[in-house]
Amino acid sequence: MTPLLARATAGLPNARILDCGCGTGHNLRWLAQHGRVIGLDYTASGLIVAKGVGRPLVRGDAMSLPFTADIMPT
Repeated sequence: MTPLLARATAGLPNARILDCGCGTGHNLRWLAQHGRVIGLDYTASGLIVAKGVGRPLVRGDAMSLPFTADIMPT
């Protein structure tokens, strides 16, 4: 997965990455190596754990995103 993500973000110094279904935030640190990451999850219980990762988090449904595209402005 790393080579794919590295290729997808190549040349984008401020790539914005949305981790839909971030759960407890396990992948947030890894994803942050490739850009600015925000975690999105439907359950509050997972986000409580993910809060310890220190990345922006949003509770919501991936089928109806609770923010606009400019949530993480360049």
